[in-house]
Amino acid sequence: MLKQSRPSKREKIKAYSSESELMQGLLELVSMPLSFGELIQKMSELLGNPLVVIDSVYRVIAHSKITAITDHMWKKNIQRGSCSMDFIEVVQEFPEIQKAKYHQKAYDVHCEWSPTPKRVCSIAVESKHIGDVLLIGCQRDLQELDNYGLEQVARIIGHRWSQLKEEGFTGDNTQQTLLQELLAGEFSSTSEAERRLAYFNIELSDNMILFGIDIPKSANKKKKEAMILFDKTLSATPSVYYQNLLIYFVTPKYLAENMSTICEVIKSYGLNAGISLPFNELVQTNLAFQEVKNSILWGTEIMPESCIYDYKILQIYSLFDGKDDVDKIMRLIPRELHYLQSYDMENSSNLVETLEWWLFYEGSIRLTADELFVHRNTITYRLGKIQELGGWDLEDFATRKQLALGLQALKWIDIIKK
Repeated sequence: MLKQSRPSKREKIKAYSSESELMQGLLELVSMPLSFGELIQKMSELLGNPLVVIDSVYRVIAHSKITAITDHMWKKNIQRGSCSMDFIEVVQEFPEIQKAKYHQKAYDVHCEWSPTPKRVCSIAVESKHIGDVLLIGCQRDLQELDNYGLEQVARIIGHRWSQLKEEGFTGDNTQQTLLQELLAGEFSSTSEAERRLAYFNIELSDNMILFGIDIPKSANKKKKEAMILFDKTLSATPSVYYQNLLIYFVTPKYLAENMSTICEVIKSYGLNAGISLPFNELVQTNLAFQEVKNSILWGTEIMPESCIYDYKILQIYSLFDGKDDVDKIMRLIPRELHYLQSYDMENSSNLVETLEWWLFYEGSIRLTADELFVHRNTITYRLGKIQELGGWDLEDFATRKQLALGLQALKWIDIIKK
């Protein structure tokens, strides 16, 4: 004899037939020690249909069990963590929906690519819209009484919003959230990113660069004062604080025009900053963000005397980013450079440093002498010694490039050994 299958939780819950019955069920749930996710699931079971919570930039931040959702579009939305554009367009474009959102009344949304009935209600905290809750009619037909139920659910979620803040979802800053998503590389295409930004009147120029200042959350009061000064100086550009970096989306020209003021602030407050390579496609924002982080990481190790590090200058170190592959890096160092390094250690000389600065100043003996605070004749003597020990022709362009790369590889090896 076949064993009767156990009924699902949804089947065990008696459908409510009045506002008072529904309110009693919700009050019982609110009194339980439930996490936010558990509360959403229990309220979904009470309403008899799946619930989805989205924030003000249409990210999916909570939902009931996805197995109960038969709408393929919304399954996809949940999996990728954001709403489809057809849903956003409907919600944005119809005046009656905007009116319903303002008054926190439930309303129906009809999407071309997602025909399953959906009822939506705005979530507000202190009269400020922070997101929406959707009731998707997958399991049973939506009823008039569901309007009241969804409106009460939206109010409960509004009261519990602090739990979301603890998990990193603020839902109250459209520009900040979208820019953070750009930096995190969450957009699959430039067209998708442009459409999302356009809805919220965020304009980013072509041929942008990212300028990032390292300001950790634990920064003291002086560093936080610096953030205010940066916002005043670069007020005409979008900015966002992300992963301990204050990031500005700027054009190279705009940054150059304000660089003197920026340098003054950075030096005054003892900060470090990085500059990415220019980029034209919004989907390259995440790559540019990594360039800012790496320029600060490498620059503070290699050029601690500076405070603003340009990835354009430091990008050679991307060849050495695989820190475990020391042998690969070692092969970039000419054997004679090791001889030169050993000679310096045995004779307390600084031929390696002299060679490095001479290459940096493209063969200028005067500038190299000024940098090292020695006479030009001293530099001439040292260069002769370098050629003698290494057997190089320092006038040869290819030799200079090979030595420059080898010297940078030596520095990277030193960093790895620390």
